[in-house]
Amino acid sequence: MKRYLGIEISIDDDLIKNAGVLINAISNSTIFKSWTCEKKVQLVGDYVSIEVLEYEHDDYFEIDNFYELLDSLENVISSFKSSDKDFLNLRISCEYDEQCNLEFTVSELDKMSKRNISLCISCWES
Repeated sequence: MKRYLGIEISIDDDLIKNAGVLINAISNSTIFKSWTCEKKVQLVGDYVSIEVLEYEHDDYFEIDNFYELLDSLENVISSFKSSDKDFLNLRISCEYDEQCNLEFTVSELDKMSKRNISLCISCWES
């Protein structure tokens, strides 16, 4: 069983050529480096993707880790703000056996809402 979690940061077309600045800021941040799970940050089309891969035996990766990273790099990230409505997108993809349950607390939903983060959930049977 595994779970993919990702934050996608949309970038204005004019700023894509400078996406390396954002990718380096994320990759070199102490918060990103402290994550013990498999992780990567890359440019995918017109957005920067920060992705973690968590296996059953890994420590549980808290979504708050993304918020902490986004908050710590707010100035850098906001300089790449896209004119798109959905500037930030939280993506959760889960592989499951027999049943998939996801639950978000009011506090978690509130944190997403305050940051204008849209939510995308995908589940598939292994």
